Amino acid sequence: MNWEYAGALLRPHGEALGYMKRKGYPVQDVLEAAKQAGKELVRNGRISEKTVQTESREFVSLKEYVEVTNRGFRTAIDRLKQKYESIFTDGANPESNWT
Repeated sequence: MNWEYAGALLRPHGEALGYMKRKGYPVQDVLEAAKQAGKELVRNGRISEKTVQTESREFVSLKEYVEVTNRGFRTAIDRLKQKYESIFTDGANPESNWT
């Protein structure tokens, strides 16, 4: 088979897009460019450079992304600690409470 390269959609921090949209970050152009890329791929067999550039633009710095992600993990860990704190503070054998 001979395949021709059609372009690539590489979305740094893609997993955070939904959160960022809900929080008001300016990401609508990126979402629209991703849709446009699909249309171009079907119609033209490739994705234009302009669409790729828009879709893959940085919308948050790596530093900010790491800070927000770490804050989210810390919050999740704190919630788990609170939820399971009694397992480790009631004087019982912690392993017996996991079964």
